[in-house]
Amino acid sequence: MKELPPNGVCPFCGGELHTDDSDDESYMAAINAEIRRIASELTVIAATEKSVAYDQEAVTKRIQELQIRQSEINGALDEKNRIIKDYDSSLEQYRDYTSIQTSIDVINEQLGTLGKKKEAEQRKKNQAPLYHAKKEFEDVVGTGFSELLNKILKECNYRSGGYASWDFSTFDILMDGVPKSEDQGKGYRSFLN
Repeated sequence: MKELPPNGVCPFCGGELHTDDSDDESYMAAINAEIRRIASELTVIAATEKSVAYDQEAVTKRIQELQIRQSEINGALDEKNRIIKDYDSSLEQYRDYTSIQTSIDVINEQLGTLGKKKEAEQRKKNQAPLYHAKKEFEDVVGTGFSELLNKILKECNYRSGGYASWDFSTFDILMDGVPKSEDQGKGYRSFLN
């Protein structure tokens, strides 16, 4: 240090230095006080840096735990979405099956009806027609008999009103839709007979 030229400027305040030996002690005391202050600040900075590093490590660990949890949740969501798609597919297949089954049921019902009609027609063709005398009489005579009966009764002045008809089930005369035995006396019944 003796070979170096003396420094005339203070490194802290930038003021001019005096090289008196009497002042050396006061500078040394100031330098030592400044060194102690800087050392205490360095201790605080080191403690703060250590605390920040510890906090950063805790936060990094928490982030890693949350990323693992996120990965698990995403996996579970993917699995649930796959299950939902499977359910949707199954539901669509069930709807298609139900629609097809309904169509099949309608077709089977129509085939059954057509089969019964065809069977009835075949039976009619295979069976000889039965002869029913009353039915034949009803078809031949029909409503013409009732008209003739009303004409005869009108010409005989039987009654001024009312309508006579022939009941093919009892094979007897009805007066205004009522059997003659319920509506007419014995003489009138004899006349109608």
